Amino acid sequence: MVMLNLLVAVPAAALSFATPTPCALRPLECLPRRSPSPHCAQRLDAIVLDADGTLLDPEHRLSPNAFEAIREAREAGIKVICATGRARAGPWVEDILKPLGLMAPGVFIQGLTAFSDSGERILNQDLDPSVTQRVQQICEGDSSVTVCAFCQETLAAPRLDARTEHYARYGEAQPEISEGRAAGQPWEVVDAVGGRVVNKLLILTDSADSVPALRERLEKALGGLPCRVVRALDWTLEILPEGSSKAEGVKALLASMRIQPQHVMAVGDGENDLELIQMVGVGVAMGNAVPALKQAADYSTTSSVEGGVANAIRQYALPSRRSFRRRVASAFSRRLGRPRMALADQPALSTSRRAALRCAAVAAAWSAFARSLSAAAAGKTIDQLEKGNGLSVAQVDSKLRKVPVVAIVNGDDQPFFISREGSRQVAYFFLDPSEALMEYRQLIKTQPDAMLKVVGLSDVYFPLVANDVLDVGGSLRLRPSRRQIVWANRALQYNLPEGSMIPVTLSEEKGQVPVFYSEKVAFDINGETRYPFFLRKEDLDIAFDALQTKGALEAEDGKKVSKANGPTSMPVGLVRVATLDGFVKQMRSGEVDLSQAIVVGSDDAIKLCKRLLADGSATGAMP
Repeated sequence: MVMLNLLVAVPAAALSFATPTPCALRPLECLPRRSPSPHCAQRLDAIVLDADGTLLDPEHRLSPNAFEAIREAREAGIKVICATGRARAGPWVEDILKPLGLMAPGVFIQGLTAFSDSGERILNQDLDPSVTQRVQQICEGDSSVTVCAFCQETLAAPRLDARTEHYARYGEAQPEISEGRAAGQPWEVVDAVGGRVVNKLLILTDSADSVPALRERLEKALGGLPCRVVRALDWTLEILPEGSSKAEGVKALLASMRIQPQHVMAVGDGENDLELIQMVGVGVAMGNAVPALKQAADYSTTSSVEGGVANAIRQYALPSRRSFRRRVASAFSRRLGRPRMALADQPALSTSRRAALRCAAVAAAWSAFARSLSAAAAGKTIDQLEKGNGLSVAQVDSKLRKVPVVAIVNGDDQPFFISREGSRQVAYFFLDPSEALMEYRQLIKTQPDAMLKVVGLSDVYFPLVANDVLDVGGSLRLRPSRRQIVWANRALQYNLPEGSMIPVTLSEEKGQVPVFYSEKVAFDINGETRYPFFLRKEDLDIAFDALQTKGALEAEDGKKVSKANGPTSMPVGLVRVATLDGFVKQMRSGEVDLSQAIVVGSDDAIKLCKRLLADGSATGAMP
């Protein structure tokens, strides 16, 4: 009887699972800010700009310099988004938003409403009616304030007075005044709303000096209600739904655009920009910003009258984009053995031609480039990365090489995200080609440019799945077969120690890939004993059956096994389960000698991948 003596000694806890320990998230205000540097190191995919005091000067005008800088950012491939307390209505739309192309994507009314690239409203948050009633009660009889309400693109005002006329000069949604109930008897805000849904309340005062005392009174009286008080302009207060902010609106918009917040620069000046500045990768405070914002920001720029927005774009965003593209081109050229080619510095090449070159390079050097970038991101060379206490990355890669995986990609070889975990999107490399084919047939109905791509497990495991450093808009994970998850959970629960209260289970959604092995199975390959780990329980059954047929194994309990129903399944009690991550971790750490272990790909998966490639249903190549 052939025994897998090496693996008998492997502790179950050490080999079976390598699950990352959740880390405790600290509040945003406790996060240390980065030290200023001449320009940002990471690539920036989007710039988020506040309007008043940032994009616009004190006279609510846009400088030609800012207009030109925004154009330069777009030409560099950076999305430019407006995130403002203003509504998407009024004269400023024609004067500012449309000429700049900032109607969409955009975030308005302090993050309560957001519009996608196509102009579709993807977010609309409302204020609880009880808050509107309470604010009216608090301000009733106070002739020094006027309470208005934003109802999406409409500003409902109870009366026209000096304060509403002053606010109207800002050029956004113009106050909509209703008829009074009687001569000399003004309507209050609840009447002005007229039953419409309110997004936020706007409280106008006569001067900035009266705002602190009014704010204290409002916050005390509104305690316990689902709302928050924010100071946007120095002479106004705003009552917003609880938990709302520009940051939340921008977060929803970025998720719809598949852009990660760490690859975004935000520029602002007010208290209402604080959460946004803290959320993104690069926060820039205007020279005229409030002290709290300057303290929270990564960088400061000049004021709105001194071209602060243009300076921020040119000093921080554009250099980071050009630097990233040079690093990409350099990494490709090193791995492909070609002369260095800085794509960003070749004006003779059209945008489409440069894009075609990049796509070709990605297709040719997907794995090699990713690993180079992973090593660079960790501050290590490839040689240093290869070294370890156990097997090197190259040695582990060689064990994974014969396993095909299938991705669903677009024309640029970028993966389609077909799942979501919280706010993060997830794309998969399928270990079962048939499941990839089913997902593809559903996706092609709405995404006609979707394609299947066959690659080797070694091409994606270390560079794209285990390291997770390339920004592709979300997480990349391996996707095991649902059937294999069922088999793994059955084996795990069967082998639980007596008295265990909590069964260990795996989930295909989380990318927990089961690997099946047994102390009963080993291979003799070229005179060397190899210990196989299977990605399918059925393949372990086939190996077990073959060894029994050759007489290398005894049937369980000495009983003869009937062959009437085909190959004999290995009894579940003899099946051991590890996760692929735990298996690789042990190979790399060297705590257990797994040099003679091999990973066995499924014959069925290989046959299906070959058929998909042969009939043109998939691109790529068999490993």
